[in-house]
Amino acid sequence: MGSKGLATPERRSGQSFNSYIVCLQAILNGDGIGGDFLLDDYIASGRLQRASSLRLETRRGYFCCLQEQAAEKPEARFFMDWVCQLVK
Repeated sequence: MGSKGLATPERRSGQSFNSYIVCLQAILNGDGIGGDFLLDDYIASGRLQRASSLRLETRRGYFCCLQEQAAEKPEARFFMDWVCQLVK
């Protein structure tokens, strides 16, 4: 955030989520904010609004892995390819 001219907020205790679905529900309930390409449909529909026009890069990545036996299933490969296309 410093690179955008904003002060980095102090880390406070509070809610944190390790599940996208739980985090999304909290955002939809008005209990927080989030930033992710997966929210674009909610923003387009008006269910969510952008808190700011600033966009921040986090230098974090997402990984998609298949177990060996799942990699042989065409539907698993199709799903993985679809997810990877979302982030390109």
